[in-house]
Amino acid sequence: MPAAARMFLALLLLPVAVAGRQSPDAASILAAARTALGGDAALNAVASFTVSGTLNVNVDAGRTATSSIAVYSQLPDKFVRIRRQDFTNPVGSFTLTEYRGFNGDDGIQEIVAPGAPFPVVMSGGRVGPVPTTPEEIAAARQKAIHMAKHPCIEFALPLFAGLALSGFPLEPTVAASAGSAAEDAVEFKGPDGFVWRLFLSRSSHLPVRMTWMAKPRVIATTTSRTVVSSGGQVKSSEGPTSLPTGDPSAGLADVEWQVVVADYKVADGLNWPHRMTTSYGGLKVDDLQLGKFKINPKIDPAVFTPRKQR
Repeated sequence: MPAAARMFLALLLLPVAVAGRQSPDAASILAAARTALGGDAALNAVASFTVSGTLNVNVDAGRTATSSIAVYSQLPDKFVRIRRQDFTNPVGSFTLTEYRGFNGDDGIQEIVAPGAPFPVVMSGGRVGPVPTTPEEIAAARQKAIHMAKHPCIEFALPLFAGLALSGFPLEPTVAASAGSAAEDAVEFKGPDGFVWRLFLSRSSHLPVRMTWMAKPRVIATTTSRTVVSSGGQVKSSEGPTSLPTGDPSAGLADVEWQVVVADYKVADGLNWPHRMTTSYGGLKVDDLQLGKFKINPKIDPAVFTPRKQR
């Protein structure tokens, strides 16, 4: 074939090849991501993992609360994130421990704060009428367990570039637009209709961020007053003001949440991130920094039944 003809044929085929690279299907994007994360053999060998770290939460303008975080996961049906925060007040100190996750078909959502001088409750609550019929009760329970699995998806989806949880299959599709020429985006739709969008670097193939739509965070505070004498004796005490009941975010419009995934480190054959920074509406709310992951450790079953740990 003459050189001119070969050049014409190459120019004719080039747009097709470039278009193919710009719009690969979800399977090829995720296959490349799993290779970058350590490969299918290493990822499929993970039956359980644990990791601890530090969580800095922006409570309000100029004020940050620091907690310790421990994550335990036994795939495919057990996950819990345990947050501990120390508090000091004029009459003593106490530790607040929050559990969120699921154990099979049971959601885990509990706060334990022994020694607290005032009641500590989990934020949120039921919105709408209480279910009464068997169908309504079953639907409410199904919704609750689905919601309990969302934190696991949001934590582990970037680790595995796809996640198979018991009773919560994800359907991946290529997003219509990644928003950046340097990224691909894959949408994961859960059985409850919830959608997460995972963005992956086209150069490294690693997950770089994840987004979803949900209600904004509402922080409810309560105040109390304690008068202490110079000798350390409590002279008077006024109890805390009551917290609002129900879901304080009810009626608010959904906003886009984003988690930026960074600080990848290779250990045990896995290239996993060690920093996840969460924001919505341009407001940074969480900065999670993780230590070393332990792969396939023996996990005490009591970790997934927090009420027995009191």
